[in-house]
Amino acid sequence: MKKVLFITNIPSPYRIAFYSLLGHYVDLTVIFEARGASGIKFNYYDEYKNFKAIFLSDGDINERKVNFGVFKYIRKGYFDYIFLTNYGYATELAAYLKCI
Repeated sequence: MKKVLFITNIPSPYRIAFYSLLGHYVDLTVIFEARGASGIKFNYYDEYKNFKAIFLSDGDINERKVNFGVFKYIRKGYFDYIFLTNYGYATELAAYLKCI
């Protein structure tokens, strides 16, 4: 089974549903930069099925700050595919630069 990593900003209902479905077909890990954003909250904890969720921060996302914790998860050869969903966020941009 292919090992796939997604790096994204925060959980959202439509993405959680997508990740849960994708997790049936691949060994999926999703790294979220934070658990939420200012003014955006919902209960999604029961929805994490078929994939491993990792949170870099328990608070709200800071779009301009690089969370260097992401680097320990990007290991050459560990994942077959790495997807970055928001290249405008500092952490994901840094992760992209690490991958190339």
